[in-house]
Amino acid sequence: MLNHTIMTKNWVEDLVAEFYRLQGYFVATNLDLPMPKTEYRKVRGHSDIDVLAIKNNEVKHIECQS
Repeated sequence: MLNHTIMTKNWVEDLVAEFYRLQGYFVATNLDLPMPKTEYRKVRGHSDIDVLAIKNNEVKHIECQS
């Protein structure tokens, strides 16, 4: 088994990411999302996905609060 080093912003994200890794998911953390201008959003910006977990045909987008 590979030893993963987790570098997230808080311990809750670390715990959630490791939980999904142990369940066999491919896990990515702190993914930057550019937010373009739209009809409802007048200013461009950025957001992030705290934890993204993918396994087979399942995708989980997890936002963490500590």
